Amino acid sequence: FARLLTPTDVGVLILGMGICSGVGGVATLGLSQALARRIAELRVAGMAEVARRSGGSGMLLGIVSGVVAALAMAAAAPAIENAFGAARLGDVVRLLTPVAVGLPVGAAAVGIGRAWGDAGGRAVLREAGGGLLRVGGVVVAAILFRDLGAVAAGLAVGALLGEIAYALFVCGKGWSSNVMGRPWDSELTRRLAPFWLMMVIVQVET
Repeated sequence: FARLLTPTDVGVLILGMGICSGVGGVATLGLSQALARRIAELRVAGMAEVARRSGGSGMLLGIVSGVVAALAMAAAAPAIENAFGAARLGDVVRLLTPVAVGLPVGAAAVGIGRAWGDAGGRAVLREAGGGLLRVGGVVVAAILFRDLGAVAAGLAVGALLGEIAYALFVCGKGWSSNVMGRPWDSELTRRLAPFWLMMVIVQVET
């Protein structure tokens, strides 16, 4: 799609994607690792229903964290554009906020799926399917509109749909139960801090 956008537009898109991916990565809270360990321990202990409730708690945490991250990015978009001195970067960041919403949800789903022994669903839906959705969104937007904003929106929608697809797969398998009206897995939230700190370090390093 570089031939359909100016080199400057491509650079702004890549920069915006890097910013949104970094913020979204921090917003995952380390849920993938924390959930995988917590649910695996519960399953070994024969507490399958509690394991499902832990998955539901993690999924809800991912949704809330992703929404908060997206709102923060949208609010900070003008300041981000001024800091980098890149025209239209603020618009691109706002349009890419669905990426930050999807990443924590996808991370929670990955942790749940890993604990329950899934491999194929993640490979097909999140990795391959999500990749195709992102590419498809970018290509269609670039061909139809040839506009930086449209391409950013197409990329964001594709990324979000890929994460949602795998999360729905995990829920459909019964590995994550609805926590509304049920006890929250407070042990999961208590264990999150070191996993979140590791994720922050990873994002800073990259």
